[in-house]
Amino acid sequence: MVGSGGALGRMVVVGAGAAGLSAAWAALGLGFSVTCLEARQVGHPAASSTGWAKIFRYAYEDAALAHLLTETERRWRRLEELSGRRLLLPCPGLNIAKGGADSLAAIVRSLEAAGRTHQVIRPDSRRLDRLGVRLLPGEEAILEPAAGLLHPTAVLTALAGVVRAGGGRIVTGARVREISAGTGDLLVRTERGSYPADRVVVAAGPWAPDLVPAAPLRVTRQHQLVYATDRAIGAGRPLAWVDLDGDDAYGVVNGTAGQHLLGSHAPGPVGTPERATPADDGAEPLRAQLDGVRRRLGAGIRIAPVQRLVCHYTSTEDGRFLVANWPRIPGVVVLSACSGHGFKFVLTTGHQAATLAAG
Repeated sequence: MVGSGGALGRMVVVGAGAAGLSAAWAALGLGFSVTCLEARQVGHPAASSTGWAKIFRYAYEDAALAHLLTETERRWRRLEELSGRRLLLPCPGLNIAKGGADSLAAIVRSLEAAGRTHQVIRPDSRRLDRLGVRLLPGEEAILEPAAGLLHPTAVLTALAGVVRAGGGRIVTGARVREISAGTGDLLVRTERGSYPADRVVVAAGPWAPDLVPAAPLRVTRQHQLVYATDRAIGAGRPLAWVDLDGDDAYGVVNGTAGQHLLGSHAPGPVGTPERATPADDGAEPLRAQLDGVRRRLGAGIRIAPVQRLVCHYTSTEDGRFLVANWPRIPGVVVLSACSGHGFKFVLTTGHQAATLAAG
C-alpha cells in the first residue's frame, strides 16, 4: 500500500516510461509521496520510451515547440547534474526541403526566436561532404549545429535514479487494471493488489486508452530501420537529419556502434502493442524510405538492414501532446507526450502533469 506521507498527499503514477518517471520526479519536488507502477519493467522494448536514439532539435516549424524546448533543455541539464550522467549528446541536425519552401522559412524563424544559430546549406556546399548526407537537385537545408541525441536507456536510468533518491517508489510487474473513485480517495487496482491515492497521473503510453477510455488519444504504429553501411558516412560523425517533404522521413547516421537509423513521421496504422496484424510489419514503407536513403548517401555505399523497430505514437488526433484532467474521475490526470517526437519534451510535460494534479 502507498504510505500517507507527503505534504500534498499520495500520488500514484501509472507507467514508468520517460513521461511517467518525469511526472513522478516533478511530483516529489512538489511535496507528494509517489508510487510509480510499471506493468513490465522499466525500459520494456514495446514502450515508446525505448529505442535506438531520440533526436533533440529546436528546428520546428511551430515556434511554440522551440520555446517549449528552451524550458525543457534546462531540465535536461538539471537531470544530468543530479544523475551524474551525460544525457544530451551534441550532434548537428540537417532539415531538408525544396528550395524556398515555407517549412524552411518557418524553421529559421523558430531558431532565431529561440536564439539558436543556423546555416543555410545548398547542394553545392562543401559542408555536405563532411556531413555525409546529400541534397538532391532543387533542395536546400537548414543546418542546426547544436542539435543532439538522447539515448533512452541512459535517460530512463537517470530518471529512475532521481525518483528513488527523492523517496519515490517504483513497482515493476504491476499492471494496472482499473482506476476508480473510492470513499474519500482514489483506488488504483493492479494484478498484485490495490493502491489508494489522492491523485493519479496516467502515463501508460500506448496502453493508456484502455485505462482512461474516452480520453482523446490515438495510438499509431511507426516503423524504424537500423542499418549498416560498408563505410562510415561523411567524416564519420553523428548527424541527425529530417526530410520535411513527402513522408517526413528522418534519420541518424554514424550513431551507436557505427550503425544508422531511418524512420518516418508519416501517419502509421492505428494499433496498440497487443493489436498488431501480420500486414502491419512496416516492410513496404521502410523499403521505399531505404531507396530514398540510398540517394541521400550517394553511389557506391552499400547498405545492409540490421533490425526493424516499432515506435508507438500516443497522441491526440491533431498529433499534439495531452496533459489534461480525465473528466470521468476528479483527481486523475492523463499525460501523453508519447513518441520519439515527444520524448525530448517529457521533462516539461511531466512537470505540467504533476502541477495540474496538484491543482
